[in-house]
Amino acid sequence: MQDQELNVLFLLAKVNCNDGIASYCETLLDGLSKRKVRFFIASGSVYFWDEPTRKRRDAIQINAIEWRIYPQLRSAPRITEFIDLAKFVRARNISVINVHGLSMLLWGRALSLVTGARLVATYHPSAWGDLQNVRAMARSRSRSRGVCS
Repeated sequence: MQDQELNVLFLLAKVNCNDGIASYCETLLDGLSKRKVRFFIASGSVYFWDEPTRKRRDAIQINAIEWRIYPQLRSAPRITEFIDLAKFVRARNISVINVHGLSMLLWGRALSLVTGARLVATYHPSAWGDLQNVRAMARSRSRSRGVCS
């Protein structure tokens, strides 16, 4: 890695502090923050409800330079949120936008085009396996419900 700091925005539809995404973010933020990578987070609502989930939220927040929460965040950008986040990306000199999951891909691509930041999309395959297996399962379930695919 270069000697200059790298500013990265994690863009998440929501954060459930008891799931794998939160664990992934916690681990990644902790490790890369030691390598001159500065993380910012923009997300939809953040969910925590007991001591373990509160600790995970706190661990993520400690390693993030700033965490912007948009409680009404949706997959399709609203113009006011989009303008605010584009200004945020430019003001913080963010050079990489990491969208986690496919639901935020439109956001990430639009922000990347407007701000010039690189886009990285992280996608985790389904528990059912590869895309071919997921499609086959969806067709099978549709037929059992009497729905044509």
